[in-house]
Amino acid sequence: WDVQSGEAVGKPMQPPSTKAGDLMRAPQQPGSNQSVSLETLMMKGHEKEVLDVVVTSDGSRAVSGSVDGTVRVWDVGTGAQVVKCEGHSDWVMGVAVTPNGSLAASCGRDATVRLWTLSGREVRKIQHTGEVTCVALCPDGGRVLSGQGKQVLVWDCNSGKSVKTLSKHTG
Repeated sequence: WDVQSGEAVGKPMQPPSTKAGDLMRAPQQPGSNQSVSLETLMMKGHEKEVLDVVVTSDGSRAVSGSVDGTVRVWDVGTGAQVVKCEGHSDWVMGVAVTPNGSLAASCGRDATVRLWTLSGREVRKIQHTGEVTCVALCPDGGRVLSGQGKQVLVWDCNSGKSVKTLSKHTG
């Protein structure tokens, strides 16, 4: 797109044919800032659409959440599924991961935030009063933030207790 005029300047790229639940990544060469080919590495495992995916800061692992109610950890280099995390009873709406990959968080329509190790062990379940639409982790893994309705809720990861509620959203 031309940003000034809003006109299309080329044809849309067509992704390779995939089915719901597949993740793809384009292979990159370390240290290169050149564009990559359209060859993809499929990460297969989710049974339904993927709603969110994040990558650890070193680029070695990806964490995804899906309509199938699972959280999955992937080896980005090979595309292999490392672990399948089960516990949500409905769609997983969002996922987050600490920069060092020590902790992942997921949230969903089942009114929970769940904290996981990247080896798949659930370390905490934080119950909410309704659907949780987004989640974020503080870099040190000490706090998790969740979005529910017009509120942002801040939780202590170790105790699972509420720290504060930010509720100035009015839209």
